[in-house]
Amino acid sequence: MPVIIRGDKRLKRGLRELARLGTKRKEVHETMASTVEAWILRNFEQEGGKLKGKPWKKSQRAIRDRGKTLEDTGIMRRSTNSQVTRRSARVGLGVKYSKSHEEGIGVIQRRILPKESEVIDDLVRQVNLLVEKKIRRLF
Repeated sequence: MPVIIRGDKRLKRGLRELARLGTKRKEVHETMASTVEAWILRNFEQEGGKLKGKPWKKSQRAIRDRGKTLEDTGIMRRSTNSQVTRRSARVGLGVKYSKSHEEGIGVIQRRILPKESEVIDDLVRQVNLLVEKKIRRLF
């Protein structure tokens, strides 16, 4: 269930500028991965509030215990992880049952990972900040 980003002109422009400035791809991918990880953690915190549309329906356990939906033990939230290489960055959740919640298999669907349209502005902003940081170092 990876987040796939393709074809955004603003992002491509920033990535070209970073390449021109000699930025290592792995550094760029680390920035992008941490941006998506932060989005996922905010989505847990806001109980689906980062999603375009409605937040998650409150779970019975969250209602009963006055807790948060999908945060009974916090294991799934804490399993957020990334793998970064110079070719790519992958961000996901490290527990098998996250797919059930993401896709609504046997449980109410509560999407955790962002769609491109939900995270692209954050990615563009972070890439542009990295460009500015690199330019400042030149002077």
